[in-house]
Amino acid sequence: MSNAIKYSPPYTTIEIACVTGSNNAHVTVKDEGMGIRLQDQAKFFDRFYQVEGQETSP
Repeated sequence: MSNAIKYSPPYTTIEIACVTGSNNAHVTVKDEGMGIRLQDQAKFFDRFYQVEGQETSP
């Protein structure tokens, strides 16, 4: 959620949804930011990975 806030344009919508099961929860965050390039998506869950050329603060 913090990245959605950090990298979305000002005054845009950020949607947060949660669906619960008997033993789990599925949370989704949808924003209007620039997105992640296809070649960077494979490393999305690598710890400390940052996309090159992206700002680290708004």
